[in-house]
Amino acid sequence: MVIYDLSLEPQDDFLLRGEWEKQAQTIQSQFVLIGIDAIGYVHMDDWNASKGTKESYKTFFALRQVSQIIKLSDTEDRTFKLAVLSFPSEQELWSTEAGSINQAIFRLGQKVKTDGFVLENFLPAETAEIFVDIPFAQWSASNNYPDRLRRLTLGVPRLPNEEENEQLIRILDAYPYEYELFDYRDDEDAFRQGYQYILQRMTSAGSSVKKLLNYQTIEEETDYISTVKGEVERTELKTIPVDARITKFYIRQTVTAEVHVGTEWDADTDWQSALANYLNNLRIAFRLNP
Repeated sequence: MVIYDLSLEPQDDFLLRGEWEKQAQTIQSQFVLIGIDAIGYVHMDDWNASKGTKESYKTFFALRQVSQIIKLSDTEDRTFKLAVLSFPSEQELWSTEAGSINQAIFRLGQKVKTDGFVLENFLPAETAEIFVDIPFAQWSASNNYPDRLRRLTLGVPRLPNEEENEQLIRILDAYPYEYELFDYRDDEDAFRQGYQYILQRMTSAGSSVKKLLNYQTIEEETDYISTVKGEVERTELKTIPVDARITKFYIRQTVTAEVHVGTEWDADTDWQSALANYLNNLRIAFRLNP
């Protein structure tokens, strides 16, 4: 399995993935030449989209009997790093840095031949398989907000950065009901702490987030229209490229894992704006004043 962690491409106010899937196909053809069976590719943003997605990927990898991961990354000076990690421990077994991806793969090929790295397969797949819509969404997704929020306390996971927690609290002033910040570990622990509903977020390319949250998508779409909090009107429409990194908030039930994504697609390019959008649309749905 390959985790693709090359830098996003800045364009206007967005960070775009670019044509990473085409590059994955090129990389796959090189792996085939050196006998490496890369059974699939995952973008690092999807891997880290949320704690839930990472755990789902790990479960999926285990079902596919993955024992090692190849991670491709780069630095600001465009040095490329290729690392082989054990799975599931993610311990680094071997790595190299080079001026190009081709050179890094060439060195991996030498390593396979000289040290007998257990990465070979007599019939590696010719085409790279891209994993996005993995079985993360075993739960149902609802385009609404739970009515029980009116009488239950919403659990809001505390952020690791104190400055961000202060921003979080300021934005949550718009939340009309009771909430509490808490230290989130998993849904079971959150339920034991008394929270039946928790606020969650997912950050990745818009196209990936939509698939992971069970939205209907159209392959030909180039942009998504997001319903954001307006400065003049109560809401405004914002156009965001489908492969731009965005954040989408939602509320999840800790017992059933049902997800409430809200009535609108209200993702945005930073988490602060995305949360403000989600709360604004929640207030509109509950017919509350701005």
